[in-house]
Amino acid sequence: MKKPSSFPISRRQLAANRACPPAQSRPKRSPSPKLVPVTSEPDDDLERITADLVRLYQPIDRMEMFPIESIALTRRNRIRVARAKSALLADLGEKLRMIESFEKHLERRERSHIEHLRRYRSLPQP
Repeated sequence: MKKPSSFPISRRQLAANRACPPAQSRPKRSPSPKLVPVTSEPDDDLERITADLVRLYQPIDRMEMFPIESIALTRRNRIRVARAKSALLADLGEKLRMIESFEKHLERRERSHIEHLRRYRSLPQP
């Protein structure tokens, strides 16, 4: 059973509500931000970094090994960020070259049209 409304609505308002259901009357929400997928890499980097840190700090027990593992994870993540940054910059560079190429094409077209207009104007007019 429906809960009675404390404010009665007119028939006209009721008809308007039925004509435009709430799902259609609400503004569309922007999509949630997407995360950039990171390709899975083998843990060779992590193992190599951990081995280098163990050689450097020579931990004597598990308590000393914990910060070394944390440092290794942090360094591996920094390497991942650097790789992602390089990939994005390379992709951006490629897109920039495409835009510059198109820009040059448009400049050539514009010069061609200007030249065409000049030739047209130089023709004798009837």
